[in-house]
Amino acid sequence: MQEILILLIFLAAVAYLVRMFWRQAKSNEPGCAKGCGGCSTLNPDLIEKQIKAANRK
Repeated sequence: MQEILILLIFLAAVAYLVRMFWRQAKSNEPGCAKGCGGCSTLNPDLIEKQIKAANRK
């Protein structure tokens, strides 16, 4: 009985990881697959503009 419970927990964890990788691979959105909006890709042009604007002040 304990082995079945451990197997179910393991399979649920594997399914979760596969789902995360699948969502990330199929996503057209930048960042990670969580969907929380916390991760973003770096935009060097925007960073350069912000630095130049800060230096002008």
